[in-house]
Amino acid sequence: RVQAVLPNLDHATAVHNFTIGAAPVSKTLTCGELVTESTLLANDLINCPGYGLIVGAPNITIDLDGHIVDGMQIDAGILNNGHDNVTVRNGILRGFFYGAQLNPGTSGDVLTGLRIEANDEAGIVLSDADQNGKGSTISQNNILGNTLGVAMYSTTRGTHIVGNNFSSNTGGSVFAEFSAENLVQGNQIALSGGAAISLQFSSENTILENEITDASGPGVEIIGQEGPEVPLELPVNTGADDNRIERNVIKNGGGGIVIASANRNQILFNDIRSNTGGAVAVE
Repeated sequence: RVQAVLPNLDHATAVHNFTIGAAPVSKTLTCGELVTESTLLANDLINCPGYGLIVGAPNITIDLDGHIVDGMQIDAGILNNGHDNVTVRNGILRGFFYGAQLNPGTSGDVLTGLRIEANDEAGIVLSDADQNGKGSTISQNNILGNTLGVAMYSTTRGTHIVGNNFSSNTGGSVFAEFSAENLVQGNQIALSGGAAISLQFSSENTILENEITDASGPGVEIIGQEGPEVPLELPVNTGADDNRIERNVIKNGGGGIVIASANRNQILFNDIRSNTGGAVAVE
């Protein structure tokens, strides 16, 4: 086990613990195969009739080695049902319902160096994908032409979405619903349909140093619950409160920042210009 102490983009110090496992072994795999050891994919998977690859163990690396995992608009290219500290890297996830799907209890995973495109519902979906607030990292990917780019649901916490390129995601690039304490930082986000980043009933998230251009809706929207509190027993604040939107560039889109039925959100040092809507709207 290795501990690295690194500066992060928020000018603070982050401590990362990770395990160095065995080097990936080159293998030819088939659609729907359960992967239980570190693997270097040796072939393309085309027209998978269900799942592409299924994570079957923690602490492994699945290196796609530039290959394509291609589906038929159902299931997921990569499915992880709760295995921790799994890295998926260096390939293309295309044409599934979800490009990658991280399910309840998944934490410490890394998705990096991927091209995730043309998936029907979302490029990456996380559902209650953390353990005690420790989430996963989505970094240095190209996430293109999906309905949603990254979607976080059902109390997902601690996700770091950092340094990705999002483009032409028709429903928006980053979407959070009932999720908290996530970081969206240093991403290039272009040509989003609707809001580029949408926080719905999601609190204590940080949206920092992103460049958001040419969205058809606002760059960032924060939407809470009108009237009584949401009647759900969830371990996060189900309002849309205490989010921090700081040092983002939002330009040439349908609006800047929209806040509705939400409290104590901080809007700090953003560069909002050349949009057809207002800079900041509070409803």
